[in-house]
Amino acid sequence: MGLKYPVLPPASRTEIRMIQNFCRENPGQKMKDIEELCMKFNRNANGVDIFPKIPSQIKPFIKKWKLKQETRVLLLQLGKSYTDLYNKMRSDTVDMPAPKQKPTKPTKSKQSSNAVSALPVMDPPHVPPPSAPDQTQYVAAETSSKNLSKMCAWYPACNQDVTVCGGLSKILCNVYGPNGSQCMNAPTDAELRRQLRYKTWRPEALNWQCP
Repeated sequence: MGLKYPVLPPASRTEIRMIQNFCRENPGQKMKDIEELCMKFNRNANGVDIFPKIPSQIKPFIKKWKLKQETRVLLLQLGKSYTDLYNKMRSDTVDMPAPKQKPTKPTKSKQSSNAVSALPVMDPPHVPPPSAPDQTQYVAAETSSKNLSKMCAWYPACNQDVTVCGGLSKILCNVYGPNGSQCMNAPTDAELRRQLRYKTWRPEALNWQCP
């Protein structure tokens, strides 16, 4: 393409501000307008806070900007009711009425006069495992609280537990969700998959499949 700097997704504040200004000035964007914005990025690229762009990198940020504007309009229309509903959805607990219990009728046990009393049930004898033949009693397995935790839907971009960021789904995360603190810097699905590969794959697999 004859570019002086690499083509990178929008990341700096300057690039995000350029996209926001573009969305405000062009509410009904067309492909031609987005291509002109990419040409503007290419002309102003300095290799520091502005890099060349292609339309596929700009479109996700335009979509996020529109979604955020629609959320603000809905907030203005609903007012306090929207805030109450949003806080209930983000809450870790849900208030539900206790289930109604049906009255149970006492059952009459019919025992014959010549019934034999039941023998007590004994625990089975302890058999030590082969790895510990000297073990004399059963040892319960330990359960770790870490196994009960669940990572955010934006993992590994968001390393917080869902109990911290609320990220049971991408829209509920308070970091990269539509109303999160870093919503404009949220990675695309392709970037998220790439981060996950670098987080979980072995180095030799990365060198082999992802040069």
